[in-house]
Amino acid sequence: MTLAAAWQGDTDKGSSVHNYLPYYEMHLDPDGIDTLTEIGVWTGGSLRMWSRWMPHAHIIGVDIEAANYVEPSDTRYDNVTFIHADATTVEPWPADVVIDDGSHHGDDQVAVWDRFWPLLNPGGWYVIEDLETVWHDEFRGGPEMQSFLSHRIADALRHNSAGTGVAELHAYEQILFVRKR
Repeated sequence: MTLAAAWQGDTDKGSSVHNYLPYYEMHLDPDGIDTLTEIGVWTGGSLRMWSRWMPHAHIIGVDIEAANYVEPSDTRYDNVTFIHADATTVEPWPADVVIDDGSHHGDDQVAVWDRFWPLLNPGGWYVIEDLETVWHDEFRGGPEMQSFLSHRIADALRHNSAGTGVAELHAYEQILFVRKR
């Protein structure tokens, strides 16, 4: 199944606003992912999409809003777990993919990176969506938050030892893929 077929229009990741699906298909192998964590799940549409595309993976969604989930009684999505929590303070866990589609606030992006990057499995992908927000005041962005892009990623590139550094970095319009060594 392609990611576009799994999408079914229930998340903005495949919309004309955010056409991220081709990038996800380019970088992620659905058969090679055991655990995918998504920070910020809005109405749960992306969790359903990931579940359809990766039926053998454990899909974990984290959102500060309790209404954003996949109904636990819907057995079509038995591989999905929803955690009602603030991703900047939740105890992180190992994953093959971490997607930050949360608040889009620069300071939250830094906090989530600092919590989840160290536990990202070697060879795993860390994805940050909607990068334009680091420059917008309404998302607590601005020049000081650009330090996330420059300092956190540069630090990961600099610490290029096995399991801690960056193996690949791919930037596209409003989305960044960072692969751990």
